[in-house]
This record gives sequence, C-alpha cells and structure tokens, in this order.
Amino acid sequence: MISELILTYYCWVEPNLDVRLSIVAICSVLLCCNNLVDLVQSKSSHFLDTLLKISLYGMIFAIVLRAVYMVLIYNQISWIEQRDLIWALTQFLMLFFAIVMITIFISCSIQDTLIRLSRERNLDPLTGLINRRALDEHIERLKLENGHKQHAIILCDIDHFKQVNDQYGHAVGDAALKHIAQMMNKAVRKSDEIARIGGEEFLILLHDVHEGFALTVAERIRTVVEMTPLQIEQQNIYMTVSFGVSFFKHYDDIAQAKQNADLLLYQAKKFGRNKVQWQLQSQLKTLNTLKP
Repeated sequence: MISELILTYYCWVEPNLDVRLSIVAICSVLLCCNNLVDLVQSKSSHFLDTLLKISLYGMIFAIVLRAVYMVLIYNQISWIEQRDLIWALTQFLMLFFAIVMITIFISCSIQDTLIRLSRERNLDPLTGLINRRALDEHIERLKLENGHKQHAIILCDIDHFKQVNDQYGHAVGDAALKHIAQMMNKAVRKSDEIARIGGEEFLILLHDVHEGFALTVAERIRTVVEMTPLQIEQQNIYMTVSFGVSFFKHYDDIAQAKQNADLLLYQAKKFGRNKVQWQLQSQLKTLNTLKP
C-alpha cells in the first residue's frame, strides 16, 4: 500500500523514473524474501520439486542483482537509454527463470494428476489400503523374482459384519472397516502388503517369514481387534476377526496358497469364528484363541 502511494506520487506529482524503478526493484526483493526461509526449509518430494526450487533461487538472484545495481547507479538515467548490459542481463534472467518455472509448474500439475489417478485406481477409497487390482499387479511383478524364501498369506474376514451394518447402519460399517484396517497396518512391517479384496475381507502378504512370525502377526491382530472396540457416539461396538494362514516358497504358487488360506478361513468360521486357522506341512492346525 505504501509503495503504491509512493509510486503514484513520483508518477503524477513529481515524475521521477529512477525513483519508480528503484522502488519496484526493492519491493520485488522484499516480496521474494518474505517466504525465503520457508523455501529453504521445504523438502522436495520428487525431482521436479528440486528443479522448481533451483529456478526460484535463480529468479530471486536475478531480482536482487537488479535491485542492487539500480541502487548503485541511482540518478543516472542515461544507463537505460544506453541499453545497459547488466540491466539487459537481469531482465533476460528473470524472463528465462519465469519460463522455466511455468514449465515446471505445468509438469508438476501433470505429475500430480497422474499420481492422483494412480491412487484412485490402486487404492481402496474407504480404508486407504491397496485394492485387488493393485495386489494382482504387484503379485505379477513378484513372480519375476527368483528365490526360495518362505512367505505367508493371511486372509481375514470380519465376523458377523452384516449384523453391524444392519444394526448400526452403513456409516458405522464403513467406520468399522477403517478401524480394523488401521489396526492391521500397525501390526505388519512396512515391507508387507495389506489389501482389501472384498466387502469385509482383507489379505495380508508377508514376505520372507517363518511360521511363528506369521502366526504371531495374525494372533496379534485378532487380539487387538477383539480388545479394541469401535467407539461411536459414546457407544462401544465390539468385533472379532477370523483368519486363514497359508505358506508358500515360490510366488508362482501364490494362487494355490491363497486358495488354501481361503479354505482355512472358512474352517475358522465353521469352528466358531474369532480364530486363527493355519496350515503347516499339509496338515491343518488350529491356533487356540486367547480369551481375556
């Protein structure tokens, strides 16, 4: 506001080109430096962010250089008429970095759109877990890997979930799915995958694990879900989850392992629900549930 008043004064009351140009240059520096600390402290999430920061630094350098130079040659208006080299250089740099920033902004916008579309395609919008499509694509990539380490599939299904929907409504049912998904996320490693593959059915893929670790993960989730009710409007809604756990060594055998886990999950529900049913050496065994 003050700069506008000064510019108006030296434009109409007492015309002075040097003063107007100096004021514009100084105000430009102040505007650029206003958020300079935030710019320096900001973290780049990908390569385009780094390029954008570099171009912003270049723009600030050109603006500061022009302001300093204009202050040094103040009251020498002939330098404009003589097409001064430094003035032309700073103008060129500002134009160059402006074009670079516009290009990067457009590229960032395109990249963000592609990332958003990819997330919408591969993630379940309710729980934030990967969906069946993303899981299948990930498994196809894993099949290209060679190895003989043991892996595990855990199929999980919320017990009597239809009753939760019927009694409390679909909004509470959605909250229950998110509630359980969060507890599952906390129970696995970052290298493992959790997918929502059906209405109330989840699949956990554990890489390079022994039987005891996989069963511990399943039992931990079962216990936490049983002991941690969903709190809705000062009301506690208790739920349980049934599990089928199957093991395999080659990713080419993952389809058979998934089929085995599905059978084990069916048996866990048949034997009373809230159980971890597992398979080891072609024998079906039941991991006894721990009652609080």
